[in-house]
Amino acid sequence: MQPAILVGNRTGGQGKTLVSHILHYSYGLVGSDMKAVAADTPEEGTDQHSKLGRILPDVAELGIGAGLAKIRANPQSAVQYWDKIGAYLRRGDCIIDLGANVLPLVFDWANARNAGRLFEASEIYLVIPVTAQAQSVHDAKEILELAAKNQDKLPITRRYVIQNEYHGKFDALKTLPEYRALLEAVKANKATLITIERCQSEVWDQIEGKFMNFRDLANLDYKGFADKFKIDDFAASGAQHDFITWLNKNDEVFTAAGLVAKRMNHESLKIA
Repeated sequence: MQPAILVGNRTGGQGKTLVSHILHYSYGLVGSDMKAVAADTPEEGTDQHSKLGRILPDVAELGIGAGLAKIRANPQSAVQYWDKIGAYLRRGDCIIDLGANVLPLVFDWANARNAGRLFEASEIYLVIPVTAQAQSVHDAKEILELAAKNQDKLPITRRYVIQNEYHGKFDALKTLPEYRALLEAVKANKATLITIERCQSEVWDQIEGKFMNFRDLANLDYKGFADKFKIDDFAASGAQHDFITWLNKNDEVFTAAGLVAKRMNHESLKIA
C-alpha cells in the first residue's frame, strides 16, 4: 500500500496542483494508480471541476464552489465534510490536492474528531509547495508548525517542502528573514526540502493552459508534439526534449527524496 499524500499551503498559486500532477505521474511509473482527490474551488467556467479534475480522469471532487464556502461557514457541517478526507487518509493510496486555506481546516477536523488513534496504521505524507515570495515561505513555515502542533491528532509520517521555481529561484531569498525562518522550521521538523525547476519547454504555456495530462504527453514522440501543438518538427524536437527532460528530473528528485517509491531498474523516460 502507498501513502496518503496531502498537498497544500495556506495561500493559492504555489503550484500544489502541479506537484500533485507530477506525483500522480511518478506513482504511475511504479505501477500505483493513486486515487486523485481534490478539495478546492473550481475556476470560473470549468463546469464544476477543480483544476486537477480538468487534468486527470476520475478525480474525487470533495469541494465544489459554493458548497465548500458553505461548509467553511458551518463548523458542524465542516466536521462531517472532512470525514470524507479522513477516510482517504486512513486508506492511503491517494494524492489529496487541497485548495488555498483548506489545510488548516483539516487539522481542525482532526482535533474535533480526536482522529489520531484512527491513523495508527496509516502512512501520511505532508507536501507543502512554496514559491520564491515572502508570503509564500512564511505560510509554509506556519503550516509546518501547525502540523507539528497537531501531530497527535493527525500523525504525519513524512514532511516535504517543495521549492517551486515558477516565480524565480530561491537564491535571492537567502537573506530574507522569512526564508531563513522556513529553513529553520524545515530542520526542526525533520522535513525534506526539494526543488523543482521551471519547465523551459516552449509549449509549456499550452500544456498548463489547456490542462494537458503529463502521462499522455510522455507517450508522444517529437512528431506527436508537432501534431498536438501545431508546430514544425524542429520546434517540436526541442519542445519535447525539454519537457521530457524536466519531467524525468522531477521524477528522479521525488524518488531520491523518498516522496515516490523506488522502482526496480529505475530508468528515465527515453526521449523519442
